[in-house]
Amino acid sequence: MINYKEHPYYREMNLDHFFQYGWELYRKNFAWFFFYSFLAMLLLQTINSYLMGPYLQDVSALTENPENLGRALKNISLILATSLIIYTIIGLFLTYLILNSSENLEKGHFTMFLESMSKYFFPLLGATIISGIIMIFGTFLGILALVIGALFAALYFGTVFFPLSPIVIIEKLNPIEAISRSFKMVHSDFWKTLGFVVVVILIYIVISLVLGALTMIPFASDFMDLMSNPESYNAEEITGTMLNPLQLILSSISNALLLPFFPIFGVLLYLNLKHKEDQEYGKAEFLEQMAR
Repeated sequence: MINYKEHPYYREMNLDHFFQYGWELYRKNFAWFFFYSFLAMLLLQTINSYLMGPYLQDVSALTENPENLGRALKNISLILATSLIIYTIIGLFLTYLILNSSENLEKGHFTMFLESMSKYFFPLLGATIISGIIMIFGTFLGILALVIGALFAALYFGTVFFPLSPIVIIEKLNPIEAISRSFKMVHSDFWKTLGFVVVVILIYIVISLVLGALTMIPFASDFMDLMSNPESYNAEEITGTMLNPLQLILSSISNALLLPFFPIFGVLLYLNLKHKEDQEYGKAEFLEQMAR
């Protein structure tokens, strides 16, 4: 069982502490985090590149062959399912490594990987699917209040579900309980938590745009031509373009540099909120004992 109170970052945090500890975790674990993230992203992009070629070809030919719609929907469903599973696996594993930092020297990473998957993969996958449905539905309702409403809805649910992975792991809850617990925990200090999450997302977006632009420079003309004239390519040519080894490696490196952000800051956010919750519970218990 994970004793979160023994974690070195179980403490109250302000914004400076939050990012200082995040940088410490990223820097100390960079080699392993980058290695595992790179493997996951390389696998994901390779699989999705094989699926994307037929999908783009089917979509571009829908006006002439409406019967291609079923095949296009099948391919995009496979792409989404593959992305969901791989992101859940790598996110869970990195979160588990962060929460078990004291055990990293005692257990091998392979053992910890099997342990995390066997105990928490399906509860976290279920929680991720349900929270995703809630976020999509909430964002859709937000569209009724124009684009700004959709933005606020996405930001709200993104904040509420930010510590979902550590909740599933530490508190051993089923998907519905984990989502309910995430709502309750985040709302105990909502505005401070929102501020943390907004800054994380902004930093992520800026770095992502810079890295994405840098990795796409060698292939910009090919991809612009592909996206503007997909009907001029067959599925094999599209797949071949997307499976360019250099492009796959550079894109995987870019994603691997950023992927640990959310497990790291998700754990820190959970530990900060849990510390505040425990402190308030301790004060309430003390006052109750004094009143007797």
